[in-house]
Amino acid sequence: MDSTIGALYDRKIYAFEVETTAQQDEALIETFNDKTNRSHFNLFFHNCADFARVVLDPLLPGIVRRSYTADLGMTTPKQPG
Repeated sequence: MDSTIGALYDRKIYAFEVETTAQQDEALIETFNDKTNRSHFNLFFHNCADFARVVLDPLLPGIVRRSYTADLGMTTPKQPG
């Protein structure tokens, strides 16, 4: 039974490389330098997937979004389809 429970937590890790311009790099750096260095983690509205959305949205608009029907508005990682 222990192996079955452990299998529930298996995750895949994906790495992506996105080409950016110097201006996009500067804008990203400014975005984070303007914020205080405090954790605001909230499982429903400010989680790791939301962080990815904030980072990626200026570069690839709409690639990461909330699903109101599947996830009740919570941003969650999605399996590439």
